[in-house]
Amino acid sequence: MDDGRYRVAAASSDNICVNQHFGRASRFFIADVDEDGKIYPIEERNVTPICHSGQHDDKELKRAVEALSDCDIVLVAKIGYGASEELREHGISAFEVPGLIVESIQKIDAYIKLMKEMYG
Repeated sequence: MDDGRYRVAAASSDNICVNQHFGRASRFFIADVDEDGKIYPIEERNVTPICHSGQHDDKELKRAVEALSDCDIVLVAKIGYGASEELREHGISAFEVPGLIVESIQKIDAYIKLMKEMYG
């Protein structure tokens, strides 16, 4: 992300909205975002949901995070502390930003630019 480019995975049931809980998501919309905030759709990535009746297996969680290891940011409707920490440990930032994928990415892009402006 140092050059202003980054990859986003959005938990989405329809590739339109960020509308899935991380642990229940079976697919992610993957897109690259350039330094100007332009969004380049890459693919729809299928994963095995890790949450089963509120419980998850640590091995399944690690596999889900590994499936997104090329991403810098994950956008979700909701995420638990354990999953958020597992992503963070792999250098992936998780944000709860439900809504249209494009608008959610625009919000995160504005946030990233503000943080860079404030903190370098």
